[in-house]
Amino acid sequence: MKRVIALAAVIGAFAAAAPARATQAIDYSVFTSGNLNVGNGTIRGNTAVGGDATFGNFNATSGLGNAANATDTIVVGGKLTANSGTVSHGNAVAGSLALPSWNIFSNGSARTGTGSIDFVAEAAALSYASTTLANTASNGSTLFQYGGLTFTGTNAAVNIFTVSGADLASTNNFNVNAPSGSLVIFNISGLSDQFSGGINLNGLASSNVLFNFFQATTLNLTNIAVKGTILAPNAALNFTNGNVDGQVLAKSIVGNGFDISNTRYAGTLARPTGAVPEPGTWAMMITGFGIVGFAMRRRRRAEGTLATA
Repeated sequence: MKRVIALAAVIGAFAAAAPARATQAIDYSVFTSGNLNVGNGTIRGNTAVGGDATFGNFNATSGLGNAANATDTIVVGGKLTANSGTVSHGNAVAGSLALPSWNIFSNGSARTGTGSIDFVAEAAALSYASTTLANTASNGSTLFQYGGLTFTGTNAAVNIFTVSGADLASTNNFNVNAPSGSLVIFNISGLSDQFSGGINLNGLASSNVLFNFFQATTLNLTNIAVKGTILAPNAALNFTNGNVDGQVLAKSIVGNGFDISNTRYAGTLARPTGAVPEPGTWAMMITGFGIVGFAMRRRRRAEGTLATA
């Protein structure tokens, strides 16, 4: 409780100079400012696509409950094309539609419209958040040895690591050692990045982990189980055969044989609504809001457990 109050006081001082709110993109399991093209895949949460969305055989929104049935769980700025598949919960809204003659919506429907997302603004907010997080100093250690990457952090609130894209591409295992309740952020450099192999979080929840590909214009995920959220706002993502236990926030996605969960990042990617602060200040705000939000969610869960005991 004391930690939450202290952090809230510090963040309040920053917010007085530049108020902030969370990005709308963070509310989606998959968000792209450009196109999404899926041959065969599963997206268990909701999806927002700024350009065109094309699905071959796909399954969507199965991780959402019936409360989502009255909401727009698929929002497409351009054309939504689907050859076959199932949308388990909710509705789709798109600029135009090209759907099968049979109904693929189990508990909803599709319509043409603009939706409620300003994709240009959200893309800019994600890029800004990614860049400013990348400018935050690391407070954990990184060891690349014998083909493996090992990360060690001791901060109970947030641990930040810097990783080169070259090391990431050549690693055959990825091990993280950090307090189980902390947020973990990986700032990964490189214009064209490759991510494959195994990931071991050693007790950390996937919802606490963020992979920030802040420079990438191309990102390849192949035969991998990613444990955490991928933030790559300027990257064309190629995703083949794997899964993400987290969210995927990218410029565009082309993929086949993947599964993206409905696990949400426990932190917050905030955006400025007033004067833009200095990068170091804004990075502290982004990290701080994530810590406070995470701590408050943990407190509410604990109170709920006590109330039902």
